[in-house]
Amino acid sequence: MKFTELNLDSAIQHGIRDAGFTDCTKVQERTLQYSLEGIDVTVQSQTGTGKTAAFLISIFELFLKEEYFDDRFALIVVPTRELAVQIEQEALLLGKHLDFKVACVFGGVGYEEQEHALRQGPDI
Repeated sequence: MKFTELNLDSAIQHGIRDAGFTDCTKVQERTLQYSLEGIDVTVQSQTGTGKTAAFLISIFELFLKEEYFDDRFALIVVPTRELAVQIEQEALLLGKHLDFKVACVFGGVGYEEQEHALRQGPDI
C-alpha cells in the first residue's frame, strides 16, 4: 500500500514525502489500519521496519482530526537517550509541516534547555 492511499492530512503527507517514504512497510500497513481509527495496537517487529513512523503518523493524524485530543499531549517513553533522540528527529521530519511542538527529555545532560522546551507546552 502506498502512503498516498491513506486518508491523511495533506501536511502529514507532505512530511512523509519529505522523508522519502512512498510505500508502507508491512508493519506500517497493518498498524495504521487500526491506529488511524483510534484503536490501540501492540507491535513487535525488527529494527528498521517503520514502527516509529507508524506511531508518529497515527499521533499526528489523531491530534489533527479528533476533538478528544484537543489540549492533550503524547508521551513517548523509551529505554535509551539514543532512541529518544532518534524518535525526536523522525517526529520533526514527519511533522515538519505541522504546528506541533516536540520536546526530547532525558537524563545525563544539562536540564536548562529541556526545562525551557517543557515550558513551551510540547504536544509530543
